[in-house]
Amino acid sequence: MVYVSTFLEEGMNTWVIIPAYNESQHIYQLVREIKSLSLPVMVVDDGSSDTTYKEAERAAADILLRSETNRGKGAALDMGIRYLLGHTNLEALIIMDADLQHLTEEIEVFLKKLEEGSDFIVGNRMQNPMGMPLLRLWTNKFMSLLISRICRQKIVDSQCGFKAIKREVLEKIKLETRRYEVDSEIILQACKQGYTIESVPISSVYHRKQNSRINPIRDSWRFFLFLWRSRYGL
Repeated sequence: MVYVSTFLEEGMNTWVIIPAYNESQHIYQLVREIKSLSLPVMVVDDGSSDTTYKEAERAAADILLRSETNRGKGAALDMGIRYLLGHTNLEALIIMDADLQHLTEEIEVFLKKLEEGSDFIVGNRMQNPMGMPLLRLWTNKFMSLLISRICRQKIVDSQCGFKAIKREVLEKIKLETRRYEVDSEIILQACKQGYTIESVPISSVYHRKQNSRINPIRDSWRFFLFLWRSRYGL
C-alpha cells in the first residue's frame, strides 16, 4: 500500500526514511520533528499490528508505504529506497530508526557532511555510549572491528542505524538481507564499491522502559551467517 501526502513539495532532494514496526507511540512525534526541519519524510510501515500507519498519516508523512506482513528492517529499507529512487528526485537519503533513539536535532550534522561532499556517513555513539546495555556495547565493538577489517577502513559504530547516503551509492548497491543485518550489509556493499565510510559523533539515547527488538545473540548469529554467505569473506 502506498500513500503520497498532499504536503509533498517540489524541489526537495534530501529525504529521511524511517522503517517502523509497532511504533505508534513514537512515529507521530518523530515525523513532526523532521518536518519542522523542512525535510520530506518517508515512513515504511513493516506490517505493524498497531496504529503506526494511522499515526504516520496523521503526522503528514510525505510518502507512506505499508507491507501487509512483518518482513524485517532490511526488507522495509529496500522497499523504501527502491521507491524513492524510482519516483522522486532523491539526491541523498538520511536513515533513522523509529524509536526516538536518534535525535532529530543531530540531522544537521549529517546534512553538513553531505554538503561537504561525503558519500556515506554513519553515526558514532561510541565516544560516549551512555545507557547502552553492556552486551550490546561489546557486540557493537566486535562487529565494528570485524567490518573495519573487511572494509580496510575504520568504522567505529557499524551497527548504528542513523546514516546518510548519497543517491549514487544507493544506485550501486542491492540489499539482500531482510532484518538487522542490513546495517552491516549496506556498509559492506558500499565499501565493495570503493566508497569511504565517514563517521560523525551522535548521542547515545536509550530509554529505560523501552525494550529493544534487537537480540545481540540472535542477530549476531544472523550477521555471521550473512558474512559466510556473502562474497566479502573474512
